[in-house]
Amino acid sequence: MNQSQTPLTNTTYGLVNADCFAEHLDNAQTTDWSSASSLTLATISSLSRGYNLSHLMDQFTAWYARGDYTADRSVQMSDRTTIRSIEHYMINHDPFSSGSHQEQVVDNGALLRIMPVVLFLNTEYGDDFVIDDPAMLTLHQITGLTHNQPTALITNGIYVMFVNELMAGETPVDALEIAIDTAYDYYSKHNIFQEALIHFDQLNTPDFKIVILNHSLRQI
Repeated sequence: MNQSQTPLTNTTYGLVNADCFAEHLDNAQTTDWSSASSLTLATISSLSRGYNLSHLMDQFTAWYARGDYTADRSVQMSDRTTIRSIEHYMINHDPFSSGSHQEQVVDNGALLRIMPVVLFLNTEYGDDFVIDDPAMLTLHQITGLTHNQPTALITNGIYVMFVNELMAGETPVDALEIAIDTAYDYYSKHNIFQEALIHFDQLNTPDFKIVILNHSLRQI
């Protein structure tokens, strides 16, 4: 394997390329990727120095205030939850209180930048990190910097479990099934998440995989 072709570089190039393509479809004049890629790059930059929530939020702040991690140091739009969390951190400088707890405004902002965290946790804790409480706490704390709602934490948890199974060589369908089973088993044991699990009931229906596969095929 080419030394430049690592899971981190491959997933990052894939994200940025897809992001740029989507941005170009939306606006043919754009020369930049979106905030999803910028905050992913900010996450990579911070985690490359180790796990430090304040440092990670400092990188998000640098993106917001100076345009760091953008292609041309431009001001970018992002979801309202992320912006408000960064602004809250700029005032209070506390990464543990910056994230939103409002369930009615849950969006996918944290999900779009979480891929480097999967690779970081896999490296730090091994393949079984998805059932390791300290590892999952790290995932939830990074997610919670901006999106600290139980629903958002579970969403990222399921995605991380899915990607981890793909990295282990499972097919997409099997990886999804294993991830859903693992997520329900893990989160049902923690009181803070039990009420939010009702939002994911559809994942446990027998035909869910068929629905997802059909939807995916329609997008191709």
